[in-house]
Parts: sequence; C-alpha cells; structure tokens
Amino acid sequence: MATQAPVKVVKSLRLKGPSPAVQQALSHVKDFMTDVQKSFIMLREGRALFDNGHFHDALECFNEAISFHPSVTLFNMRAACHKQLELFNEAYFDYSYSIRLEPEVGVHYCNRGLCLAKLKKLNLAIEDLNLAILYEPSGNHFFTRGVIFSDFGKFQEAVDGNISSRLILKNIDTALFRFFVWFEGRFTRWRI
Repeated sequence: MATQAPVKVVKSLRLKGPSPAVQQALSHVKDFMTDVQKSFIMLREGRALFDNGHFHDALECFNEAISFHPSVTLFNMRAACHKQLELFNEAYFDYSYSIRLEPEVGVHYCNRGLCLAKLKKLNLAIEDLNLAILYEPSGNHFFTRGVIFSDFGKFQEAVDGNISSRLILKNIDTALFRFFVWFEGRFTRWRI
C-alpha cells in the first residue's frame, strides 16, 4: 500500500495540467507543424514570459519546447529561468546539456561555473572558468573568475588571474579591476 501513495500524488500532479499562460502558448502550436517549428513557437512564447518576469510559466514553456526538439538555446533559456528562481543545481544540469551539445563554447562553461560558485563549489567553478578561458579567452571570463575568487576571499588568486588576463588581452579595464580587487583585499585584512 505504501508504494501506491506516491503514484497517486504523481497522477494528481499530471491532472493539474499546464498553466493558463502555457495553454495560450500551446494554442499557437498546430498539428501540421514540424517538431522544430513547435519548439520555436514555445521558445518565442517562453521568452516573452521570461522578459515579463513570469519565470515559472516560462520554465513550463521551455520544458514543452525541449520535449518537441531539444536545442542549446532552449537549455540556456531554461537554465536562465532556473537561475532567476535560484534553482542553481537545475541550472547547472541545463548548462551541462548545453556543453554536451556544444563542447567548445566557452560561455556555457562560464555560466555553469557561476552556478557552481552559487552552490559553493569553488574548485569546480574555477575549473569551468578555466575551460571557458581556454575556449574563448575573453575579458568577461577572466573577470568572472576574478569575481568568484574574490567572493570566496581568495584575493591574491583574483589579482594573479587579472595580471595574466592583462597580458593576454592587453585591456586597460582589467588593470582597473585588479586595483579594485587589491583594494578590497587590503580593506578586508585591515578591517579584520
């Protein structure tokens, strides 16, 4: 008997059905459309909901779209919903799917690294940021890695990372960021 109770709960959740916003989005999906077209319609409707701050409804739209035709864009949008709802573990898995589909795109590693940092997994976050820098050595990835280091109180690593980014990117903005990280580290040590 005890094993039947969870089945009933799952069935009652399925009977609930999609939200009104998702029902409206599904009304634009027609039987004669291909799965890619259906997925695109749900993506469009989900983005509109996301832009208006209706993250739960947008999440449902992206889930429907993924059921029609999974794509990197859909996983990234669903991960963005998860991040807005502070569901960083779920966002981590969506970015992992994006990485499986496009393994040499640094932005996916950067986003996944941010989720890992929110989950307090510094070493894994830094690994992902290093991969992001390897695939796309952009100032944003160096900056993000430095911010994560400084958020965890590792100011020297943040400064060292910015020195290397300045050498690689030759960008004056990284020097300014280096100063702020150095100043924050000095201020924190002085305050304690």
